[in-house]
Amino acid sequence: MITEFGKALRKLRIDADHRAHHMAEALDITTGFISHVERGHKAAPLGLEDRIVDAYKLGPAAAENLCSLADRTRRSFKLTPESPLGREVAGLMRRHLDSLSDDELLEIISIVTERQTKEIT
Repeated sequence: MITEFGKALRKLRIDADHRAHHMAEALDITTGFISHVERGHKAAPLGLEDRIVDAYKLGPAAAENLCSLADRTRRSFKLTPESPLGREVAGLMRRHLDSLSDDELLEIISIVTERQTKEIT
């Protein structure tokens, strides 16, 4: 099943007038892997979106969108909070994430993105 990330990756590649092997060279991965990600057969590994942002010199909004789409393809995440409070929050989220409503999740997104916006300005 093609993912939104796969569609975005393919669009980015086509807009840059690149074939899969060009993108693969730029990202230091195989052409086959590009194809699998574009078609939704493989999730984007951690860090791939950062390499894409760097290689294709994406602006902040495009980079954030790409990262968000990559996150949606992943089934798991590795968090390594540095502070005890950060570890506690990560543990709470892990234990309770599936029981939160969409409205509650949207509220969390709002809090984090508001914070992120303040840091940028």
